[in-house]
Amino acid sequence: RYIDRRGGFGTPPGVVKTLRVLGKVSIVAALAGAWGIACLVGKVISKDQGFWRQWGDHWLWMLWGAILLIFAARNACIPALSGINVEVVPVQSRSFASGLELTLRNILGYTFGPLLPGLIMDSLGKVLKIDPQAGNDWQLCVGLGFVFTANFLDLFIFQRAIASAKLTLEAEQAAVLEHLREAFKNEDVASLEQLVAKARTVNLQSHKDGAAVVGMANEAIGAHHVQSNRDVPALGLDATTLFSRSKIALASREELIKRVSDLDLEAGRLRAENERLHLLLAQCSDGSITGVGAEETVSGQDAGSTPSDAHDL
Repeated sequence: RYIDRRGGFGTPPGVVKTLRVLGKVSIVAALAGAWGIACLVGKVISKDQGFWRQWGDHWLWMLWGAILLIFAARNACIPALSGINVEVVPVQSRSFASGLELTLRNILGYTFGPLLPGLIMDSLGKVLKIDPQAGNDWQLCVGLGFVFTANFLDLFIFQRAIASAKLTLEAEQAAVLEHLREAFKNEDVASLEQLVAKARTVNLQSHKDGAAVVGMANEAIGAHHVQSNRDVPALGLDATTLFSRSKIALASREELIKRVSDLDLEAGRLRAENERLHLLLAQCSDGSITGVGAEETVSGQDAGSTPSDAHDL
């Protein structure tokens, strides 16, 4: 129920959250395994009954406590892990997959559980040349210690599982985001509504660009429905304007880089054209001033020669 309250494991974000919770539970199992190993070593070294003589051996009590804690952690992880395994199978095959998973888990667990510690103990006895009839405390403790040590393997497995689940979640978020951009380009409101619903299942709002895209999609859907309903007055921008403005806002990084490059080329062309026009304007201004000065000089000469001509006359 704790995992169900956190969203369950039916969606990719739920799988990540569930694996994180189970990873914390595996830490408890690993600490219990370390505690059990310490109790084994303490019992072999001390060779006494401890302080709880009327209650029995205190090392044995603590050892049983470690074992029970490991069992509790294991049983807490089994339902969620089984559910995650079944979720990756198609719906029509989940009954068979659930039975197969349970069968293999029991067969492998009950087979290798006693077998592997026994092989470890026999190998240790052969290496140390221990007499099987005489027995040895260290040999038995190594077998149980191997079982305790196996709990540390979960830490590595859960870290890999969480990393894999994150990659799957990021891939699905990127796919939904790309489909949203395509729906904006095509101005397809029906696809937008479906993709917004799917975006919630992959928690697209937590993505770097997801919150803005989902917000724009909801705004465009709302504007479209307002336009479709003639009785409701339009408030703000219409759907067509929102779609046109969203094309630049929702462009990918490569598209934005190409757009900036095109704008730089266009700006360079316009800058060269502007300089050419300024040069032509300056040349035209110089020509006009020169022409006006020449006309004034000619007029002055005509005006200055008039008295002389009159005197001659």
